[in-house]
Amino acid sequence: MMRFKSITTIVLGGCLGFLSGVHAQTKGVGSVGGSYAQDRYARPANEAGGDDILGGDRRGFHPGSWEIHPRVGFYAIQEDNLFLSSETPTEETYMVLSPGIGARYGKNEKRYLTMDVATDISISNEEDPEDMNNVQVSLGGYAHEGKSSMYGRYTYRYLRSGDIIVGNRISKKEHSASAGYDRKISRKTSWGVHGNYLSPDYEEESYTDYEDGNVGLRFSWQAFDKTTLYTQGTYGRVKVDTIEDEFADAEYVEGSIGMASTLSQRWSLNGRVGYQERMYENEDLQNVEGYTGNMVLSGHVFDYWNVSLGAWSLIQPAVNEAGATMVEKRIQPAISRRIFVDQVVGSASMVWGQVDYSTSNAAEEAGEISNVLVYDGRQDDYWGYTLAVDWAVSDGLSTGLEYSYIENKWNGPEDIETTNYEAGRWIFRVEYVY
Repeated sequence: MMRFKSITTIVLGGCLGFLSGVHAQTKGVGSVGGSYAQDRYARPANEAGGDDILGGDRRGFHPGSWEIHPRVGFYAIQEDNLFLSSETPTEETYMVLSPGIGARYGKNEKRYLTMDVATDISISNEEDPEDMNNVQVSLGGYAHEGKSSMYGRYTYRYLRSGDIIVGNRISKKEHSASAGYDRKISRKTSWGVHGNYLSPDYEEESYTDYEDGNVGLRFSWQAFDKTTLYTQGTYGRVKVDTIEDEFADAEYVEGSIGMASTLSQRWSLNGRVGYQERMYENEDLQNVEGYTGNMVLSGHVFDYWNVSLGAWSLIQPAVNEAGATMVEKRIQPAISRRIFVDQVVGSASMVWGQVDYSTSNAAEEAGEISNVLVYDGRQDDYWGYTLAVDWAVSDGLSTGLEYSYIENKWNGPEDIETTNYEAGRWIFRVEYVY
C-alpha cells in the first residue's frame, strides 16, 4: 500500500476523531468528515444541513437577511502511528490551523439557505504545504409551506485522513448529496420521498471508487405528542469502478422502520432499523443481505451527567478491493459531565466494531480480486476509546485536551498481520467562533 509520507494535515473526525463522543466538537473539515459520522440512509426528514454552523445568538455578522459566523481553530497533535501501520509505526507531532465560515440566508425558520466552508492547513511542515490541506464546502436549504416541506444538501470534501477499515492514511475527493420532500396527509400522518448520493474518488489506484444513489418512499405517523414513527421502502444502485465494466455493479432494496422520540424530559430515542438485499448485475456474484440502520439513545442522569448509546450497521463496497462487499456493525457508548463548574466538561466514549467481507470466486477469476488480504469470510474487529476535557473560556472561545486510542485485529492467518494495528493520538485545541 502506498504511504503518504508528506502528509501531516490532520482530519480530526477521521480514524480516531469519530470516537469523540458527546464532548464539544471542532468546526473544521476534520470534525465533520469522519468515516462513519453519519448513516446517510437515515437523515431526518426536515434536515437541511448546516444549522450546526450557526452561533445560536447575536454574535456574528447580520447584514440584511444574512447571518455569518467566521471561526478559526488551532490544533497541536501528537500521533504514535500516523499511517496505522502494523510493522513500522511512524510518530509525528504537528500543528494545524483550521479557518472556516458558516452562513445562513433567511431569518424565517420556514425558509432559509445555509453555507459552510472550512479547511485544515498544516503550519508545522514545510515539505509541501499545498499538498497538506483539507477542504470542505457544504450548501443546504430548507423550505416549509402549508402542508409541505423540503430540504436539500450538497457537500464536497477533499481530505487526507486515517481510515481504520483500510488501515492506512488515504486521500480522496468526495461528493455527497441528500434531498427530501414531505407532505402532511392529516394532522398526525404524512408521506415523503427522500434520496441520497455518495461518490468517493480515491487518489491511490489501489482503492475502489464507486457511486451509490438511492431513493425511498416514507410514511410517518405521530403516535404521541413527541414521538413520530415511520416506515420506508428504499431502492438504490451502486456503480463500482472495476477492471471489467459493470462487474461489481449492483442494485439493492431495503425496508426499514424508524422513530424520532422524546421519551421524557431526560431521554430521547432516534434512528431506524432496516433489512437490505443487494443484488449484483453479474449473476456469478453472490447476493448480500443483512440488517442496516442506526439507533441512538441519549439522556441526562443525576442532573450533571449526559449519556448516550448508539448502534450502527452499514453495507457498502469494500474500498480496499474491487468486487468485494463489506458489512460493518458498530456500538458506541458515551458519557460526559461538568467538572466543578458548568464551563468545564469531561467526557469519555468507547467503540466496538466488526467488519465482515464477502467476495466470490467469480471476482477472483475475472481479475478483480488481487489483494490476498481480502477474502470471503474475512472478519476484522476493532475497538477504541476517547477521553477529553473541554473548557468554554468565554462566548465563542473554547479549549480542550483529548486522547484517543484505536486497535484493529483480523482473523486471518497468524503469520500475516499487515492489517493489525494500534494507534494513539493526543490533541490540544483552541477554537473561536464569532
